[in-house]
Amino acid sequence: MLNNKIEHYMRILKHCYLKPEPEMVWLKSLKLSVNRAIDCGANRGYISHVLASYADRVFAFEPIPYLSRYLTEVLPEN
Repeated sequence: MLNNKIEHYMRILKHCYLKPEPEMVWLKSLKLSVNRAIDCGANRGYISHVLASYADRVFAFEPIPYLSRYLTEVLPEN
């Protein structure tokens, strides 16, 4: 589990800060403050991670079982 969290934060660093994808740049530019956010098809949780800093509660849905288990291990509680 610790390895998954380290891997997750390394991926967040890469995809959000070092080589940000266009949708990540756009999302971070919005400066949202919302009660709830939804990430459908959460994959590795990059967008869910950013949404967690703007929303009180994030609902991340991922249909692929092993990625869904991964997300429950690495994403923040909200």
